[in-house]
Amino acid sequence: MLTAEQQRFLADHYGLLNTARTFADPASAKLSWAGSYSAKMAWQTCTNGIAWALTGEEHGPEMDIRKWPHRITWAELRSHVAAQPDSLIARLREHLDACRVEERRHWEARRGISPNGYGDTRPEAHAALRAEDDAHRATARTLDTLVRDVARQLLPLAIDEPADLIEWAEATA
Repeated sequence: MLTAEQQRFLADHYGLLNTARTFADPASAKLSWAGSYSAKMAWQTCTNGIAWALTGEEHGPEMDIRKWPHRITWAELRSHVAAQPDSLIARLREHLDACRVEERRHWEARRGISPNGYGDTRPEAHAALRAEDDAHRATARTLDTLVRDVARQLLPLAIDEPADLIEWAEATA
């Protein structure tokens, strides 16, 4: 099971959608690289896992998370997912599948309206594309909310106050 600090990082900084996708398919997440550097913290993924450092904390080279002060290995993530109820993981995968279906539907609908997208100068094409994009955004927001709700349930220790990892670290120091 992931620690409260690890769960807070995933919820607050890695993001609930990224976390949900990682929980649903940790093997794919392991093969990709992502990272973020902000005024509050730096984080990144690599083949070993996910690592982060708060502003002012020393950390090692980008691709060696063993030298970062905070980390989650892919094995820890897999273990956390394995400890969750099968019904919750199934619901997460179902919602993520619905997201993929909607993305594909949207792509096909846009190409059906105009293969050139907004490059098509006909006003009726622009109006149809805008309507399709608006409908897609509404559906995507609904699906993203469903995915985030399941991800929150998979991170039970991340829902306590304070609402941010930085505040949580300061409060527990």
